[in-house]
Amino acid sequence: MGVSTSVEHSTDKQSEKYGISVNDDDVEVLTGISSYDLLCLGVGKGATAVYSNQASSSFALLRRSTNECILFIDIGLGSIFALQKYLKNPNIKPQQIFVSHNHTDHSGEL
Repeated sequence: MGVSTSVEHSTDKQSEKYGISVNDDDVEVLTGISSYDLLCLGVGKGATAVYSNQASSSFALLRRSTNECILFIDIGLGSIFALQKYLKNPNIKPQQIFVSHNHTDHSGEL
């Protein structure tokens, strides 16, 4: 549970891999992006939360400096508990919620 991804040092690796030159303006923009983490809370179906206690498909965009949830992407069954457990905070309040479609594995905790 809870895989965190960052854009932080990807500029150097990608530019080396593809032979792309990166100017200073691009690096400043990517550095600003890297202050956020995309947390995968679960990839299960609706029933996985019920039968195997695994969160449904959901992601959270977290501000790294404050651990604040900026965006909750899909809020399927078990996703709130998974985020509370990851952040060790039962009082999470996402600023925004995005629901891709109305199935319980994507909107069940609304």
